[in-house]
Amino acid sequence: MAPAKATSSSRATVTSQDAMSVAIKKEKVKRSALGNNCNPSNPNMDQIPCRSQAQAQAQGVAIKPVRRISNQTEDPSGLEDVSTCGDSMRPAAIALAPLRRVPRGVVDFDQKNWDDPLQVSHYSMEIFNYLKTREPAFAIGDYMPRQIHLTTYMRAVLVDWMVEVQEHFRLYHETLYLAVKIVDLYLCRAVIKKENLQLLGITAFFIASKYDECLPLRIWEVLYICDGAYSRDELVKMELETLRLIQYDLGIPLSYSFMRRYARCAQVKRTTLTLARYILELSLMDYAAIGFRDSQMASAALYMALRMRAGASHLEQQTWTSTLVHYTGFQLAEFAEIVPVLNAGLHRRPLDTIKKIRNKYSDKIFHEVAKVPLLTNQELFQNNLAPKQKSRAHH
Repeated sequence: MAPAKATSSSRATVTSQDAMSVAIKKEKVKRSALGNNCNPSNPNMDQIPCRSQAQAQAQGVAIKPVRRISNQTEDPSGLEDVSTCGDSMRPAAIALAPLRRVPRGVVDFDQKNWDDPLQVSHYSMEIFNYLKTREPAFAIGDYMPRQIHLTTYMRAVLVDWMVEVQEHFRLYHETLYLAVKIVDLYLCRAVIKKENLQLLGITAFFIASKYDECLPLRIWEVLYICDGAYSRDELVKMELETLRLIQYDLGIPLSYSFMRRYARCAQVKRTTLTLARYILELSLMDYAAIGFRDSQMASAALYMALRMRAGASHLEQQTWTSTLVHYTGFQLAEFAEIVPVLNAGLHRRPLDTIKKIRNKYSDKIFHEVAKVPLLTNQELFQNNLAPKQKSRAHH
């Protein structure tokens, strides 16, 4: 009986070796189809020639493109490599790009970055045009006369504190902008007491973090940052009430998202983009700016940043280019009335109690953009706006 067992064991060993050999051959064929054996300098792989797309289709083998995404974390502009087998698949990828017509002199950013999935170039124009159509649904009116317990100064203090919370928890800027928007939408639809204003602010952050963050805020973190001023039940009750008032609709168009899109398309330098972010973030505290459309707020902040970065020695140049007109959809005259409001916020002497944003953007990490020399309204519009349009903007 012992010899018989040995024979069975030997047969099993041979069978397993045969199966392993077949598996290895299949893996080699698979790697060849994927284009992973194209590197002749790799001595550990059999040299199997690359198949072109036509050859692969004729042989019934599917080619799966191996994607290589740019390592840049902000404003990626490099195209992704859809194949490691040379340029065999490039013509097919380029053929999928639509024949979009842009005005003369406009850089076709979407066409240029068509193969970069991070830019979503296939749908970008449609996405942001759709967001513009949603702006009227989230319009904010003058609610302060009805808020008998609040003042515009209290709102500014709240927003300044919310910026500090965003910095403390290292939340996305989109989370901050969404939270401020939720606060304003709530105050448009309900009257609140002064002692509950901070509760509304942190509840808005709690909701916004669930919408935008990979790791949303937890209840104990929210209660901790308020220094134990509110209980868990009060937070949950305010969350339910806030969501009910805004009808559970969190897909709110944000000025920050519009600005990043416009700056990318115009290939704006990072320092200029940071300055535009500072102007826009400072406007969050300004009650006078709550009624403007977010897409136009983004355009105005970007225009001002471009003018301020160019400096007083380049006031004659045309700043709002045809590329910016194409991608924003706005002529300068359409958002000119916003520029003096934002510029007034820059010139306003900050109070000791609300200096968080200015201090934040005075740091070297943010290129000290808060220290960039300011311009007057006349200098901002010089040689860029007709006299009649200037007078309308000032009024």
